[in-house]
Amino acid sequence: MSIPPSSCQCPNDDMPQFLISKRAIEQGRNMHIFSSRPMVESFKQARLVGGLNLSRVRHLTAAMFYRWLDLCHARLEDRELHARVVLRPVQIGTSSFNVMSCYLRKVEGAPIPRDSLALLQPGVYGVFLLDETPYEGDVLSPRRFYEPFAEQAKSLQTIFPEYGTNNTPTRLSDLVKARDQGRCSITGQTGHPTQIVWIYPPLASFVVDRLDDAIFDKFRLVDNLITICSSLAEPFQRNAFSVDMEDGGRIIKFVDLPDESPVLPLYLPAPRPSAVRFWDLNFKYTLAVFLPAGDPATTGDYDDYVAWMEELSQSQANLRNPKWQTALGRQVLEAYMMRELAGVYQ
Repeated sequence: MSIPPSSCQCPNDDMPQFLISKRAIEQGRNMHIFSSRPMVESFKQARLVGGLNLSRVRHLTAAMFYRWLDLCHARLEDRELHARVVLRPVQIGTSSFNVMSCYLRKVEGAPIPRDSLALLQPGVYGVFLLDETPYEGDVLSPRRFYEPFAEQAKSLQTIFPEYGTNNTPTRLSDLVKARDQGRCSITGQTGHPTQIVWIYPPLASFVVDRLDDAIFDKFRLVDNLITICSSLAEPFQRNAFSVDMEDGGRIIKFVDLPDESPVLPLYLPAPRPSAVRFWDLNFKYTLAVFLPAGDPATTGDYDDYVAWMEELSQSQANLRNPKWQTALGRQVLEAYMMRELAGVYQ
């Protein structure tokens, strides 16, 4: 059973008729989540606060998604959601005066129950309260998200070199080698080149506990280390996949893996109970890498739109230029035509 897809307002399956950040495009998102903000009576601004690529994150039920949403919001904002919320399929419109500004045009479907086991489908969704009114509080973030582990560590070492690195102490590596005997903790396989990596890198704690550099030592433990196939080490450190321990140790893939990587099993083989808390931290962090943000207004991704609008208004635009076939070009053209109809340039 699956939830019917909402109207994506797309000329094709992967091109929404509203602008999304280039990061969201790179992730291949086909599920987009908007929250509402009241602007004037009967007009609600819509902000793109999250989304996922459901072609990669497969078999995601509504109940699973709501649990992920709650986990991610709590991690990102350091507090729980103010209210229990639900998704509803919606249509989103783009302002003719600012192509970066969206509004809630139409509600297209009933609320998706929080306990539903139906699979979520690609589409456009709004965040609502249980009484079916738009939720106007904070949920996720239109601009905030986490960098993958590898990038976060590199940035932190550049800015605060005194915090050290995520290098593994030799004494801990020796203990892991003796414990795992070369068996990959992800695939359960032996006989392949392996590396030892952190489940939750110590420096990752900086995003929450940045005032306490001593916290790093609390994560430099043997239970926080695993042996992993070498071909999986780099994808793991950029959060390409993680493990949802609340779903029985299910392995969730967020990014396609290199061709040479082994096939991931559905579930983590023989997880150690002493490592569960580190896997939980890894999963919450990974959700904050992929689920939040997407609104282009604060990214600078489309700063050319003002100049392009000027070209049209001054009759200087060459409409044969391929730029007018891009997402931004189509939005600017549509906004310009709406302005013309409204007599803005007359």
